[in-house]
Amino acid sequence: RFDEGCAMEKFTLNENLTQLYIPQDGNHFSVVSASPTVNEMPVSFKAAKNGTYTITINTENLNVNYLHLEDNLTGADVDLLDAAASTGSASYTFDAKTDDYASRFKIVFNNTGNSQNGNNFAFQSGKRLIIPNIGNDSEMQIFDVMGRNIMTKPCYGSFDEEIYLKSGIYTILLQSENDTQVQKIVWK
Repeated sequence: RFDEGCAMEKFTLNENLTQLYIPQDGNHFSVVSASPTVNEMPVSFKAAKNGTYTITINTENLNVNYLHLEDNLTGADVDLLDAAASTGSASYTFDAKTDDYASRFKIVFNNTGNSQNGNNFAFQSGKRLIIPNIGNDSEMQIFDVMGRNIMTKPCYGSFDEEIYLKSGIYTILLQSENDTQVQKIVWK
């Protein structure tokens, strides 16, 4: 809700365009829009003060088979369709601080009928690289576009450090005893 008594439809999925938007005076003002091949959107959140917050999502009239809210800080993955099955809306309550990174959340969806998660596990916040909820005894490696290993660090439980990279595209390799994950990241 952006003003008293005005619930706003903000998320729509259709065959041509996926978008987060604000309707006003009969127009839809797009906040984020993406092609039909995109299956996740970042949700920026900045706490005005330290405290407890709730994100509520109305799932009525959505034509989607898979809809999750992922908290990149805690690793929580909320199945919004399942949580909203009886009431038509789902809520996620969380604690936030004013210095939390804004790219804390993402909505993962799929309107093709195939349930799948996005594979992003690492996020940039300013000069910080954040990888929440890593298994113990993991190793993170960063490679430049030429394939050179520019950083190798052990990770235990999570990784949240200031790192100094030039702007560009990097590949992050996260290896544990039982799993290997790879992600490309655009460092700004």
